[in-house]
Amino acid sequence: MKVITFFILIMFTSCNQEPKPEFSLKGTTNALKNGTVLYLIDAATENVIDSVNVQDNQFYFNSRLTNFPFLGVLKSPDKALFNDFWIENKSMIFNASDVNFGDAEILGSDSETTYTKLYKAVDTLTREEGKNILTDFVKSNSDHILGAYVLSEWYISWEKEHTEALYNPFSDNIKNSIYGEEIRKYIASYQNPKIGEHYVDFESTDRYGQKKKLSELKGKLILLEFWASWCGPCRTDNKNLVNYYDEFNALGFEIFQVSLDQDKAHWLEAIEEDNLHYTNVSDLKSWKNEGAMIYGINVLPSNYLIDQHGTLISRDLRGEALEQKIKEILE
Repeated sequence: MKVITFFILIMFTSCNQEPKPEFSLKGTTNALKNGTVLYLIDAATENVIDSVNVQDNQFYFNSRLTNFPFLGVLKSPDKALFNDFWIENKSMIFNASDVNFGDAEILGSDSETTYTKLYKAVDTLTREEGKNILTDFVKSNSDHILGAYVLSEWYISWEKEHTEALYNPFSDNIKNSIYGEEIRKYIASYQNPKIGEHYVDFESTDRYGQKKKLSELKGKLILLEFWASWCGPCRTDNKNLVNYYDEFNALGFEIFQVSLDQDKAHWLEAIEEDNLHYTNVSDLKSWKNEGAMIYGINVLPSNYLIDQHGTLISRDLRGEALEQKIKEILE
């Protein structure tokens, strides 16, 4: 009886000693000062998972993960050091012993390996060939977070019809992920109104923090202009827009300019430099700007001219063509 009890105890102990998957990240760097701080962050939520200090160009994370795989960011507080990669609940290696921090070799994550191989293949192809490869990848990974993530990188370029066809087969779990929710919002928002149709209203925040609606300018001839501070052609066009506004505003011409910036300081600096003294709004979400998604904007600069009755009468007129159209309507 004692022998049997002992045997059962040994078996029970052995079963409980089986190693469970656990995330760790062993890192090697070069030319970093002792005490350099590194943060491990969830890229989607921007939540800090853990932090370490580099010693002798080595660091080690052994953190408890509640959600994986996910795109993580490893960075210093000043972002001078930055690297993003897919994290799994496994032992991983970050090797930057002979390369820049951002070019580190990442080992131990199947998701990172798969994602890297995908884009190495795509980068050698034409745009259309690349789209086909990416489309097939999303279709094949409808129950994996990588499928939703890759679609979230391309849905603005691919527009609604193609995006929706890829999104619909996703599993409920993937549809409810942060990337699935983002894609669903785009599909619901996208209207891409056509010339001859009524404009679609939306609200955004101006440089002073005040909410502004496109409909507040109803009854006027409105140029709905999409731009960004980093867009060279947009900045060139701004010179013309300021001139048109000054010349025709008294006759009922207004500009509702929507910035696709992410950095508020850059946006405000460009407003000052270009002397943009008409309505300018931004939600600081770059290409995922709500107004841009409603109007299907995937190229900058882009614009619509809206007449006094709220009808879209032209798209992407610039320079003399835009000036002549304004004169034709107001004079």
